Amino acid sequence: MEWYDDAGRLDRDLREHARAASGSLAERLPLEGIRCSATTLRLLRVLYLIERSTIERMRVLLVTPTHSDAQVTAFLCTWAYERHWIADALRTVLEAHAWPVDFPPPSRWSVRGLLGDARHRLLPITEALRTNLIGDPVVAVHLVEGVLDDELSRVGYRELIKLEPDLAELAESVLAIKIIHGRYLRTRAAVDLDRSAAARRLVGRRLRSYAWPERSPGLPEAEVSWFVRTVFGGLDDHDVDAGLPGLPGLRLIEGRGRLRLRTDEGSR
Repeated sequence: MEWYDDAGRLDRDLREHARAASGSLAERLPLEGIRCSATTLRLLRVLYLIERSTIERMRVLLVTPTHSDAQVTAFLCTWAYERHWIADALRTVLEAHAWPVDFPPPSRWSVRGLLGDARHRLLPITEALRTNLIGDPVVAVHLVEGVLDDELSRVGYRELIKLEPDLAELAESVLAIKIIHGRYLRTRAAVDLDRSAAARRLVGRRLRSYAWPERSPGLPEAEVSWFVRTVFGGLDDHDVDAGLPGLPGLRLIEGRGRLRLRTDEGSR
């Protein structure tokens, strides 16, 4: 589908995308012929937990000024729906192999459990207070973060194809969906960044603390570190082609178990 290539047709393309949104992918899986290795299943579980965290992200996004933008909110509805079915397909493969889907939660009374629970409960409140003071430029931040999330998660699915060719059809279907998501996010982000110097400045500041994957209550730090090393091969200072107006040059590095961005201040 050639949706979202033209900023002037975003509203029309959103309506078409919503009508034709991808539903269940699991129904097309030939599960009886798939025998995944332990490494593949471990990778699948991390990808599943990243996709499942969509609801957590929506929980935060929808208390920020982004929710006041009708077009972006309409896109996010279809985005969340399609990511739900991606997560469902990944979970189906894991369950077919009797592979544990979830990690045991930390003790509620441990330091990690207490901090994680507090952050989970307070994040929507703190984000609402902080971002509503900033206003509309926050929308561009969320769009750019979506562009980066899309680019980086696609690398994981390409690695999945290398590890398990029997899952190539599923991974290619996911990649096709994500390409469409990325096209909207990139096209709309370019519009917002081009027309707002405040948005460009805010995005530049936020990228300095950007880390991927985002923290998720169900995804242990050790698994995230393993995922980054396995999929990205211990990247060090690789360029990220954001291709968006006014953004600094970006370099992808591994730091504290997650992928982080180093900004090139001289390229602004």
